[in-house]
Amino acid sequence: MSPEDLRAYVTASRARQGLPPTVTDPATLERVASVFRLVTPADESVPPQPRKRRRKPSRSEPEGAAA
Repeated sequence: MSPEDLRAYVTASRARQGLPPTVTDPATLERVASVFRLVTPADESVPPQPRKRRRKPSRSEPEGAAA
C-alpha cells in the first residue's frame, strides 16, 4: 500500500466514523508519537542485530519440549 493509498484509506475511515480528516487531539497525537519513538532507533547508524536462530531439540529431548 503506497503512502497515498494509506492516507486515502485513513481519511475515508475517519469520515465514515464522523471524525475530521486529520487527528487534532493532543493526547492521540502523543500516543502515536510514542509508538514511533519505540520503533525508530535513536541512532540510525547502529546496525540491526541479527536474529537468533531457534535451538533445535537434541535427540534426548522430545519434539516440542519446552526449553
